[in-house]
Amino acid sequence: MTWTGQTFVINQELTSAQMNNLQADITALANGDAGAPEIVAAGISAGVIGVTELNIASTENSLSILFSQTGYVTINSQYLLGFHIRATSTDIRFVGLGRDALGASDVLPHAAFVNDAGSGSQTAFATNYYLQGSPPYDMGDGEVPLFIYAQIDNNTGQILRASVSEDPPWNTRAADVKIILDSEKDLLRGSFQERKNIAGVSLKHSIETGNARRYIQDFAKAETIFIPVNPASKNDAMDENPHPFKGHDQAESSIILLDPFAAPMLDLVEFRKHDEASICELLHSGVFKIDNVKTDRKGPRGLPIHSFNWK
Repeated sequence: MTWTGQTFVINQELTSAQMNNLQADITALANGDAGAPEIVAAGISAGVIGVTELNIASTENSLSILFSQTGYVTINSQYLLGFHIRATSTDIRFVGLGRDALGASDVLPHAAFVNDAGSGSQTAFATNYYLQGSPPYDMGDGEVPLFIYAQIDNNTGQILRASVSEDPPWNTRAADVKIILDSEKDLLRGSFQERKNIAGVSLKHSIETGNARRYIQDFAKAETIFIPVNPASKNDAMDENPHPFKGHDQAESSIILLDPFAAPMLDLVEFRKHDEASICELLHSGVFKIDNVKTDRKGPRGLPIHSFNWK
């Protein structure tokens, strides 16, 4: 709609043409048409801005497990959009998803598999699609293109489990996308985590001690704060959740992170776009040689980072 710029005086009676022009100007202002004045942030009194369309980033986490009877893999997000499995044998049965699959208590959900044959090693592959966290991540040596983990049998050298994702297991919650109105800085657009500023005991402890009502009332009255997502905050829980594999015996297997800056990494980033791509399957097939000696890369405390290359 074309902006007419119609003006009026006080107590003026409008003709039908002037009414049409007024309606046209309102439409042009709403649509942001050429010639119409622009509404600036400082002119908006309310702190809430309507968003009609929001592109939410999603990505995938590839998983695999080699097992004989029962096995499970940890899904790398609390915000699951979809799940796909592929087995190397008809004996493999997908049991289901759960937060306590096979007794593995953890905040992240698990996918559980059973080998109906009851013996012999089988491999199951899974891909879960989830709301992305806040890449990129920098552990101290540069931006990490992919997090590739492997659990390796200490005796045979076989890869027991693998996980490939753009997000590390310590940052599984997608940051809430917020548009915040600031009278001095106009619109602040970016990723923020919305939290209640409440200190003290946990909700679980409050329930156990009979103080749930007080905790919830205090939480309801607490101030809401917005914490900007920055490189440091994204790695806050790095040492607490260094890898996605739970319930392993350190005497029997070792968990490593493959060097994010090793020679094959950039090729693998592009390979993920292939229709039949499965980096986990490549790992199990033995196309890579993983160095025995860990690197001096920066990362989670206690987690070895090993370089690798094509054989």
